[in-house]
Amino acid sequence: MTGADIGGFADDVTEELLIRWHQLGAWYPFCRNHNSKDSIDQDPASFPDAFDRIKTAIEIRYELLSYWYTHFVLSNNSGRPIFRATIHNFPNDQNILKRQ
Repeated sequence: MTGADIGGFADDVTEELLIRWHQLGAWYPFCRNHNSKDSIDQDPASFPDAFDRIKTAIEIRYELLSYWYTHFVLSNNSGRPIFRATIHNFPNDQNILKRQ
């Protein structure tokens, strides 16, 4: 499993950086907001103006989890990549072939 500590582990994070980090981190297989005890709190609730944007990123993540987990299992069983080009899923679809 890979993924960065959202917000960074050391030093303090800014509100805008925390928003952007959550928006990116929502796409990581391993996603956590984590920092050292010497840094300011970076829980989304600690940034009221950013909370809704962070919450939206997390909600998108949870909408996709069942899809991702299905593909993790399929990848484990078949050896095919988890994230792959659409052409791999629909090799005979002429519309996809035209968009190259």
